[in-house]
Amino acid sequence: MKNYKECNIVQDLLPNYVENLTSEGTNNYIEEHISECKECKTILEDMSKDIGGKKTEKNDKEVIYIKLYKKRLRMLRNVLLLIFAIIIFTIARKFWLLTYFAIKTDELAKSDNYYIEREIYEKGKRTEIDKTYHKDNASITYNWVFLKDPTRRRYFN
Repeated sequence: MKNYKECNIVQDLLPNYVENLTSEGTNNYIEEHISECKECKTILEDMSKDIGGKKTEKNDKEVIYIKLYKKRLRMLRNVLLLIFAIIIFTIARKFWLLTYFAIKTDELAKSDNYYIEREIYEKGKRTEIDKTYHKDNASITYNWVFLKDPTRRRYFN
C-alpha cells in the first residue's frame, strides 16, 4: 500500500534535492523513498532534465544585443541627465546674477553718492567723454571732446 502523505512530503522536497539544498539525512530519506516509489522517481527525472534546451548561437547574439542596447540606454540617460543639470545650473546662475545686479542697481540709484562715465564713439573712434560726480545733492560734470587731430582736445567744465 502506497503512503500518499510520504509522497507529498518527498515531492515537496524534490526541488531542493535537485538543487543540492537538502541535508544529508533528508537526501537519504528521499533516495530511500525514490527507490521504492516509481511515481516520485519519474517526477525527479523530469525535474533533473534541462528545461532550457540547447543554447544556440542566435540566442547568444540576442542576449549580447540586448545587453548592449541596455548599456546604451543607460549611457544616453546619463548624458541627458548631465545636459539637464548643466542647463538648470546655467539658468540658476544667470537668474542669481541678474537678481544680484538688480539689487545693487537699486541700492546705487537710492544712494546720494555716485559716479557716471559716458563715452561716445563715432565710426569706431572715441569722440567724447562725460564724467559726472554726484555727492550730497551737488554734482560736477567734466566733458572732453576729441577733435580729428588727436593732439588737440577741448575741455569744458
